[in-house]
Amino acid sequence: AHRTRHQREGAPQAMLPSLVRLVSLTFLAIAFCDPDAHQVALPLSASSSSADDGTAPPPLPVLTAERIRELRGVSDAMDALPDQMEQMREALDAALDVNRSLGVPDRLEALEALQELVEDVDNARDLMAAGGFAEVKGLLAAEEPRLQAGAAWVLGTAAQNDEALQSHLCSAEVDVMPGLARLFREAASAEVRAKALYAASALQRSHSLGRRQFELAGGVHALVDALAGEAAASKLRLKSLTLLADLLAAAAG
Repeated sequence: AHRTRHQREGAPQAMLPSLVRLVSLTFLAIAFCDPDAHQVALPLSASSSSADDGTAPPPLPVLTAERIRELRGVSDAMDALPDQMEQMREALDAALDVNRSLGVPDRLEALEALQELVEDVDNARDLMAAGGFAEVKGLLAAEEPRLQAGAAWVLGTAAQNDEALQSHLCSAEVDVMPGLARLFREAASAEVRAKALYAASALQRSHSLGRRQFELAGGVHALVDALAGEAAASKLRLKSLTLLADLLAAAAG
């Protein structure tokens, strides 16, 4: 798993939502499980309905000193979970090298960490609300091709199958499509062109505004050029053919 060593250590950030759910379930199990009878105690409303049937409601669990300590331990563990918005902000600042102190490898590592974080749609929407994707867009014009590729990867990951994020990235405020289309047409690096195509494809999947912007940015002509210029079995040529077929199907439909 990719990590920024100067930002985080420990469990992968992508696992945090699952971890929170697990901790929550553990909390409930500790609070409501009767350790002696190995049964789950019913809430008060359900207990009342049992009494209507003539049966005595099960006893509520006793909060012993040991159990209170366990609950406090769970609460402390939840409080210790890192704030993911803060992690994204730190990763983005490192990728942008706001302090002018990091080399390209560290900046790339930060972009990889940010890409992992925005795989979670809630994280991506939080970064959207904070205006972070406009800053990511700036890296599409970086002098270092690997930073261009990393920025395109972050944008494409965030836009995957989420209309709100697609619309935001295509909005006048952010407007990433021209930069992506330019990289796909003109970049000398095959990695940059592939990541730019990946992001451009994500922006227009089931999204008419993204398709129009791609066409206006000369994306269709660039796809045709890629089909003519790339080796027959290259991944970039195959992806170009797939996207062109999708665009033709959308136009016919």
